[in-house]
Amino acid sequence: MNIKISYYGQSRQFAGSEHELLDVAEDATVPAVIEALARKHGADFANLLLAEDGTLRKSVMLARNGEIADLQSVLNANDEISIYPAVSGG
Repeated sequence: MNIKISYYGQSRQFAGSEHELLDVAEDATVPAVIEALARKHGADFANLLLAEDGTLRKSVMLARNGEIADLQSVLNANDEISIYPAVSGG
């Protein structure tokens, strides 16, 4: 099934686009999608989103269809996952 991924902040830079469609398994969860995206987009993208133990960094917010994502729920076809990494700078 396809889901839409929307990138914001540095995640957009590392993914190389604002949006993409991702084909995932019928029983995919948000963490499984993030792991797949980390493999697809490389080390910089993975380091932005994932801590050393492979869990989502506390500084990253994920939304599913416009609401804070429940990381344990199973995704549905045509869901949209938005990735908001922490903003840094000075």
